[in-house]
Amino acid sequence: MSLQDFDELDNADIDIGAGALAKLMSMPETRDMMRSIFTSPNQTKMLAKFLAQAISELNIRALKNDLLIKPELWFVEDGIIDDLTDEFEEIAEISGGQFDPSTLPALKQEVAALAKQLGENQEAQRQMNGVQSGLRA
Repeated sequence: MSLQDFDELDNADIDIGAGALAKLMSMPETRDMMRSIFTSPNQTKMLAKFLAQAISELNIRALKNDLLIKPELWFVEDGIIDDLTDEFEEIAEISGGQFDPSTLPALKQEVAALAKQLGENQEAQRQMNGVQSGLRA
């Protein structure tokens, strides 16, 4: 799937997802974290962890508002993560580090694996909460 395969709603979701992540990365509360990420020798893993957690949180918030960003839009070529390349490069430069766009495929693969793991953990937690509620009844 690439940009030509997206419809207008997909493109709007890409803009929304990228905009939300860009805003999150530029917030005062996350600046130190972003500086650490982009100056770290483990940049890809650290950025992937940040993105997986942020995507999970954004998806939870979106679902509460009856919105859904298709999962594949985060990872496809010209999708949300690719759309953040300029922001990654800018934050890295400001932080005294650098971001190499050629790491995007490895970054997306790592984010996808972490996001899947987060989703599985959240589902297990929901199931445990259900079991505990049933035991109290």
